[in-house]
Amino acid sequence: MKAIEDFLIDAPYVKTVTDEALIAQASPTGNNADDWEKSCLSEYKIRAREYYRKKQNRRCAYCRTIVRTSQASPEIEHIVPKSDKPDWMYESFNQCVSCKMCNTKKSTKNVLKKKNATILPRKSTAYLLVHPHIDRYSKHINIIDGILYEGLTKKGRETIRICELDRYELAAERAEDKIKEEKTLDEQALLALVNHSGKPLVNVYEKFEERIHEICEEYKKDNN
Repeated sequence: MKAIEDFLIDAPYVKTVTDEALIAQASPTGNNADDWEKSCLSEYKIRAREYYRKKQNRRCAYCRTIVRTSQASPEIEHIVPKSDKPDWMYESFNQCVSCKMCNTKKSTKNVLKKKNATILPRKSTAYLLVHPHIDRYSKHINIIDGILYEGLTKKGRETIRICELDRYELAAERAEDKIKEEKTLDEQALLALVNHSGKPLVNVYEKFEERIHEICEEYKKDNN
């Protein structure tokens, strides 16, 4: 894993006085998950999003791929879903930036060991998944050859499950980036990447294989 992918958010975003006023405007009588979509929060979201983009080296908190702003705005991700805990919606420690797909796949899945918690936990042991503020990614997840995700711990495996990091589209995207970056390709090595039990580390291996072949053909055409 590249060092740039193994970031840890060393400090949560500090809300400005203006941010606090906008939040009060959006949620004057208490937090409701629907308040997050109110237009008055736009400036606050922009500031928080840019802060986390820099802290995260422009990478998703879960898959660690580059968040491509040209495709869609990076998502301000609520680590504990706001639908479950709206009171924690504006807590900076409960925020990070994720790519659109990880945000969608994670959705409202539970990430807490104790769902009935009333105070936002700040200890690693309280979370089922890798928390970008407190967990070192490389201790829990290995990205094999920069392409496939392997859980090294129970928390790493849960992160892969919750965010569906075994999706073949993600593996193919990483493989394509690797080809473009290194200008080389050992197709057989890419297709043979599996875990220790011999099981492919992608959920639809046939589609991943098909996409790799397509990438190979594109690569050959571009380099002949």
